[in-house]
Amino acid sequence: MQVSFAPAQEQPLQTDTILIIRCPHCMVGIDFRPLIAYKDGRFVCRDCAHTVRPGVPEYRCTCRKCLSAIWRISSGLSIKLEML
Repeated sequence: MQVSFAPAQEQPLQTDTILIIRCPHCMVGIDFRPLIAYKDGRFVCRDCAHTVRPGVPEYRCTCRKCLSAIWRISSGLSIKLEML
């Protein structure tokens, strides 16, 4: 039996390269709901239609919850409610 003292070559570990983007509005148990990936690069929530386009910084979601948040911020409603 021959014994080699040559250093063993390390095998790179395979890593999970799946991109998971989650909805900031919808929950599944204790986690935010994962968005569904489409071939055109969009990620969409199946419950509220929240949409994300990674790599497109100027994109703004137009789902009801995002539009409602934008409206509250622009109208100052959230500030008025905090004062009560």
